[in-house]
Amino acid sequence: MAARLEVVKGVASQRVWFNPQEGRPSSTPSVAIKDEAGSTITAAAATYVTQDTVNTTLSAAAAKGDRTVTLTAITGLVSRQAYLLTNTLHQAQWVTVVDWNDSTKVVTLEDRLVCACASASTFVGTGFYHTLQTAEVASLRELMRARATYTVASVSYVMEVNFDVVLTPLHNPLTYAFLRGRHPDLFPQEHAQTAGSRYQALREAAWDNVLKAIRRHGWRPGLVRTPDDLEGWALAEWRCEAWGQGIEVLKGADWDGPRGMEHLEGKRSAAALASLAAVDFYDENEDDSKADDEERLLRMDLIR
Repeated sequence: MAARLEVVKGVASQRVWFNPQEGRPSSTPSVAIKDEAGSTITAAAATYVTQDTVNTTLSAAAAKGDRTVTLTAITGLVSRQAYLLTNTLHQAQWVTVVDWNDSTKVVTLEDRLVCACASASTFVGTGFYHTLQTAEVASLRELMRARATYTVASVSYVMEVNFDVVLTPLHNPLTYAFLRGRHPDLFPQEHAQTAGSRYQALREAAWDNVLKAIRRHGWRPGLVRTPDDLEGWALAEWRCEAWGQGIEVLKGADWDGPRGMEHLEGKRSAAALASLAAVDFYDENEDDSKADDEERLLRMDLIR
């Protein structure tokens, strides 16, 4: 699971993305911004909503098991993004684009097709985003959400995206370079079906575990301005996630099986305690001392 969306207070032109699974909306969706009580900050409108531009068809048939399709148009394609492919029998499958040829319009997919697709099968992007305006970001506060209404095949749907309103973004420290520096021998172990992603899903899951634990502690993750204090904890979470997927993050036979996970969980607990102790207040004036009002700022009124 990807980490919860962060929106920086006071900064316009940020995007809130929606990814419908039902299909491509038949018209531009409308989006409203709501507060924690459900009151409307911005009324529902399609004015600042932009749909994915990919809306094309196959120009040649593709057989079940193929890893390539030929499209009528390739404008707007994004590598590693998922698109909805529906054949003329209305059998739908999600496909992830790996690469394409600009001249032949042949697109390489991450996985093989699970069903045959005749020429004229549809290939579409279903996502859309709302661009936050100056008046919206000026009013943002904790526990806000964007509510989208859209129609697919004459059926109306509603989707909400919750987000944290932060003063500065708290970026995931588990970058490829960070992990490579600490575990240079692990990347050849990446599973064949995710090879090339550099453990992106595991990195996101580990970071999300950190953010969730901070919230359970009753704090606002977005007010932690020193992500370096969370590096050790995030790395310990990643090691637990990786071990659960069969990645050998520990050396030696003594760490096989339950003993290895027990060791990793102990390291994770210690790293979490150290991180929480390092960020136990929001140093608003950056004087390295904790005032009562600064400790209160870090705490949430409602624990999510």
